[in-house]
Amino acid sequence: MPNPDAFIRMPISPELDTTAQWFAERRIIYEYPGHDREVFGAYGPEHIETIKRGIIGELAVFQYLHDALLQEHGSLTPDVRYQRVADKVRLHTTLGCFDEGYDLTVVGQSLDVKTYGTRLVQESRIPSFTLLVSQREVANRQAADLYVQVFLTMDNQVVLAGYHRGLPPRSTNPRFPSPPYACSVPDLLPMADLRQLVIRNP
Repeated sequence: MPNPDAFIRMPISPELDTTAQWFAERRIIYEYPGHDREVFGAYGPEHIETIKRGIIGELAVFQYLHDALLQEHGSLTPDVRYQRVADKVRLHTTLGCFDEGYDLTVVGQSLDVKTYGTRLVQESRIPSFTLLVSQREVANRQAADLYVQVFLTMDNQVVLAGYHRGLPPRSTNPRFPSPPYACSVPDLLPMADLRQLVIRNP
C-alpha cells in the first residue's frame, strides 16, 4: 500500500516535454478523429495538451523501469546485458493506428498507464484520487495485466502513484452512471514492487 513517501517523482524535462508534444500532435492527426467517437469522443487540436499529458505518463513509467534496468545491468558487456534485459520492458508507442489498450509490456505482461490528464494537481491531493478504468475500455478487448496511476503536478513533476494487478473491482459509488473499475490511490501497490519484478524476473 503506497503512501506519499512511496510515490516516484521525476521532473518533466525539456526532452520529455518535447517528445510528448511531437507524439501528441501526430496522434491527433492519425488516430483519434477516425476511431469510435461514441466510445472515445471526438478529438481536435484543442485536445493536444490532454493527449500530451498521457504520453508524458507513458514515457515516465518507461523511464522509471528502464533506469532500473540500466542501474542493475548497465555495467555488463553488451552481449551479456542483452541476455539479461531482453523482453523485460517494451514501450508501445503507436502512430497511425489505435493502440491495443496497453502502453508497455513488462516481463511479458501488458501494462496500461492511466495519467490523470484533465488538469495538473497538487501532490498533497493525490491520495484522495482513484485509479479508474471505464467499462467501455475493456468491453471489446482484453484488459491489461497491470495498471499504473500517474499524475502531473503544478510544480512540473510526474508522480507515479502506484499500480494495480489486473482490473480493479467495480466501483459502488452511486455518482458514476456506468460504474468503472476503481481502486483508490492509497490501495495501489507501490511502484518499487514493479521495479523489483522487472529487475529480478529472469
